[in-house]
Amino acid sequence: MQEGEVVAALTVAAMVAGLSKEETEKTIRSGIEVGKQSPRQIPKTHYSTTDLGSNPEPGTAPQAIDPVNLLRGFEVNTHYVEKLGKEEFYYPNLIIKRHVITIIAMPGGAKTTFCFFHAAPFLADNGLKVWYIDADSPASDHKRMKELADRHGFKFLNPDCNPGTTMEGLLSTLQQIADAHSELEGWIIFVDTLKKVADLMSKNSVKNFYQLARKLANLGATVVLLGHANKYRDKDGSLVFEGVGDIRADSDELIYFERKSNQNGGIDVTTIINPDKGAKVRGLFKAISFHVSPQREISFYEKPLPVIDRTATAVPKATDDEIVAAAKKYLFSRNEPVVQRQLVQQAADLTGTGVERVRRIIVQNSEPKGSLSLSGHPFVYTIGEKNAHFIELPL
Repeated sequence: MQEGEVVAALTVAAMVAGLSKEETEKTIRSGIEVGKQSPRQIPKTHYSTTDLGSNPEPGTAPQAIDPVNLLRGFEVNTHYVEKLGKEEFYYPNLIIKRHVITIIAMPGGAKTTFCFFHAAPFLADNGLKVWYIDADSPASDHKRMKELADRHGFKFLNPDCNPGTTMEGLLSTLQQIADAHSELEGWIIFVDTLKKVADLMSKNSVKNFYQLARKLANLGATVVLLGHANKYRDKDGSLVFEGVGDIRADSDELIYFERKSNQNGGIDVTTIINPDKGAKVRGLFKAISFHVSPQREISFYEKPLPVIDRTATAVPKATDDEIVAAAKKYLFSRNEPVVQRQLVQQAADLTGTGVERVRRIIVQNSEPKGSLSLSGHPFVYTIGEKNAHFIELPL
């Protein structure tokens, strides 16, 4: 800038700041004289070829790069291909040795039921050292969970159960184990759930936790992280994990549990491993399907079940009448009273509607069976043990 331009700009700034004309002229004149005598050098900006938003300094040629080498890091290499089909699965088609695995499902999607009540005992019975970190289950389940862990010889950890212990303290302990380069061969560490160990909307928080998980895996451990799916699916009806993109990027595998109600009770779950459905795997996997009974017992299907077409969730919501019709259709097929929770889930699955909305509509359209003044509601209910509501069609 020319000296006149500098003086004009500084004069305006000084006047805005409230300086008098005399103070302004004196300050600017003094500053310019000092600047002429001892000019300050402005350091040149260093540009990186990895910074796509930067431009070379005017008048200089851009730094030479080797585009072949830059892209080679993304090439499917021979080492990767040779390992395909030779993965060492600790649990078939789900858990690979020394990997960081993230399993995602909707609430009620059988993450804990499968991992704590089935996978952890299976792995412990096969001689692995299993540590199950639980921060999501109600206290009413802890006695049963502790008995199961003791029976199969794995460790059940909960940071809220002992005086003075916290999740922050548990994470600090894991970091201490990692920093000490401990021998963790044969360890399986479950974390239930992911949102209790990191702020899922913070890239730094997620990145820091996954770096810890990766360090544990490099020391021999296998880390299995359980997380929630978003309430809303994507435009294709696929599940979407809750949190920032680093969750997928920093996982070796990201596998979804897709659930649907079983008309005979319980739920059926199928693993989603296809990249076009948002999943990620580093190995040869096959989808598996299993049934979870109302008593949380797990049995497996010989072949994976077809997954419900969820594209309906991307179109306008079902009307109240359509939800009522879906519930009536299910009750008619059962021809017996059905516990309200099961009916709600079935109607939600059939219409692609959230369970809270379905529950509200069914409650609003139900009345006590045998009431002297029936008002023509499409459903009637009776109350069983533990205040369970059983819904059926009126006679």
